[in-house]
Amino acid sequence: MKQGLFLVLTAAAMLLPGTLAARGPDADSSLNVNSRYTVQSVEFADGRHFPLSRPLMDNLHALVGERLNFERINQITKLMVQELHADDVKFHILRGTEPGQVRVLFDVEEPHSGVDVAVRKLSYDSRQGWSGRGVLSIPFGPNRVSVAVVTDGDELAERYSGVETKYARTIGENDRVELGFEIDGYREHYNQATLLAAGNDTSGLYSSRWNAEPTVTFFLTPSLSMTAGASFETLGFASGPSQSANALVDTLRYHREWDGWGAAKDAVEASYSLRAGTSALGSDAEYIKQEIQARYERKQDRHTIEVAVFAGTITGHAPLFERFVLGNSTMLRGWNKYELDPLGGTRIANGSVQYGYRMFRVFYDMGAIWDHGTSPEAKQSAGAGFQKGAFLVAVAFPLRESRVEPVLIAGMNF
Repeated sequence: MKQGLFLVLTAAAMLLPGTLAARGPDADSSLNVNSRYTVQSVEFADGRHFPLSRPLMDNLHALVGERLNFERINQITKLMVQELHADDVKFHILRGTEPGQVRVLFDVEEPHSGVDVAVRKLSYDSRQGWSGRGVLSIPFGPNRVSVAVVTDGDELAERYSGVETKYARTIGENDRVELGFEIDGYREHYNQATLLAAGNDTSGLYSSRWNAEPTVTFFLTPSLSMTAGASFETLGFASGPSQSANALVDTLRYHREWDGWGAAKDAVEASYSLRAGTSALGSDAEYIKQEIQARYERKQDRHTIEVAVFAGTITGHAPLFERFVLGNSTMLRGWNKYELDPLGGTRIANGSVQYGYRMFRVFYDMGAIWDHGTSPEAKQSAGAGFQKGAFLVAVAFPLRESRVEPVLIAGMNF
């Protein structure tokens, strides 16, 4: 009886001018009588701006044009609370300008602090050591300044340690454009395997690296964005003059999440990146680097399956930091990148399949890294572990006939 009365009152509220419903993060989606409505727009109370992550912004944009889904909006409000360290986030459903359409209005209570300190990467490989990135972010209106301290022996052929400073500002209607400027400074450290591979020719082993990178990002659709700009890299050497590696940069990104059959949740991410070192920008190194990556994930009940691919190619003479590596914490896990190619390669292909049940994970990787004019040799690895959110601890095994050498991988990578 009470439930029937509630439905009647809800239906009556829908007929009132201006507001269809006002539902908080704990709304019961099983009583979603408004699912026949289409979301016209997503807004924030008082026209405010918040420093939300790109995936969360994509989720917000993806609401537009879709059927009203209280469960999905509830999930987004919880993510907002976490990212903004807010006291609370509430949403209101307002009547749209056209019949059958509604507007979703988010009301964010003041965050505990405008300053956010977070660990964006923390990983450990039993053969390659620790890598980490801590970030201090300060938002003010449509602007955001962040400073990161980083030491990373996982991503590139060398270990780099230093400071990254970034500034970003959103402009235009509905924040469709973001201007950015980044300044980085690193010191470089080389593994003994890299030094041995270089031999007497150490001309490509710089001791420091500085980067200045202006960019502009266009959010073309709720799921598609494009970033264009230029990277001005200065490579310092212990002896001899510095060199430049100035390049045009361009990245196209796609991200979409949707509800699949039954209780399934699907997500797709894909990107294409281009870096072109050119003498037109005063670069000493001329090259073209292209890479493409894609990931598909499905979650249903307690099961998760993820498929990821990555491929890239470099033509010309690229500096060491641009060359590809394989055999780290994310690709061909279990293999040692210094064993596969201590100087990095100009061609790469990698694929991964991962299955999870609750926190348990098993995975299989296959990939190859090589240089132009040589033949690729595919390598395989497998592993198992436990994952909770972004944190993963696993044991990975290179699959080869001669011996078994398990490698411990642990950490979190956002």
